[in-house]
Amino acid sequence: MVTDLPKISTLIDENSVHEQLKKNFQYLSSDWFNFLNFWANEAYRTFRDHDKYLILIFIIKKTFDYYSANFIKLNLEEFYNRKSLEIHKFNINDIARVLDIPRETTRRKIYELEKSGILKKNKKNLIVEPKTFTFEKPEAVIDGLSNFLSKLFGFLNNSRKLENKITSNDFKNCIKKDFSYVWKIFYDMHIPNVSNWRKFHGDLDTFHIYGTCVVNQNFETQKVLKKENQIFKNNIEYLKKLGEIEEKTGINAMTISNLSGIPRATVLRKLRGLIKKKFLNINQNKLYHLNPKNLGPLLEIHENVMKRLSIFSSKVYNLTKF
Repeated sequence: MVTDLPKISTLIDENSVHEQLKKNFQYLSSDWFNFLNFWANEAYRTFRDHDKYLILIFIIKKTFDYYSANFIKLNLEEFYNRKSLEIHKFNINDIARVLDIPRETTRRKIYELEKSGILKKNKKNLIVEPKTFTFEKPEAVIDGLSNFLSKLFGFLNNSRKLENKITSNDFKNCIKKDFSYVWKIFYDMHIPNVSNWRKFHGDLDTFHIYGTCVVNQNFETQKVLKKENQIFKNNIEYLKKLGEIEEKTGINAMTISNLSGIPRATVLRKLRGLIKKKFLNINQNKLYHLNPKNLGPLLEIHENVMKRLSIFSSKVYNLTKF
């Protein structure tokens, strides 16, 4: 039996996605920033340690890479019903280098994961124990991704680049059906993004705290733009506006701590560092907000994030056509 293949004309390329992503970022920003913030909250909640979580998903990604290289696809339930997960050719140096985490820190975090029973070492291999999957099963993350993708491709549909609209449920079913492959390409996108933010800020707690400020400021900016009926032609113009929103729309340290789960003392320390580096300002009401005069370095990283997001999104969309 010959399998029906989708027409080439129904598929989408990453450049078309990137174009629409930049053009409509004003309308997609809330979904994207909220998704990133939710992921950061869940990652921190798992171990109260961002680096440990990042190391674990990097280790799991190696298995997804192996599956993909050998044309193996597992759906969501098949993957999480496995009794254990073997990671081949485990190497601390590789993990430390790719994630830009000091080697000794990486070694210590892996030891802590072993001590807690999540990882077991077998010579040079690692075994991920079943209890890990309780942490990792990403139902809510899949929902957030599906909603974002549906909205993004709605803009491509409106621009007549697509024949049929793909709903949030369509994306959700696709992700669950081809879970091991989709999560491989998700990690191909997300791990470099998170690693770059870690390198930029010096640690992921700072990235998480700064991101919480961004989510708050984006929410307030959206309210202002709705009243003023302002429209921006691309993502860079919108992000510059994001930094110019009135100071009274900031967020206090206690709220950041409550939302992120990061202890208030740590939040205050990281906020002082962000102010010192001039990424945040603080007003007389002790509300923190973005510093519009120091967005340049952040915009460069954001553009790389958008490129990776375009590649991931186009691949998932094309997967729905099979």
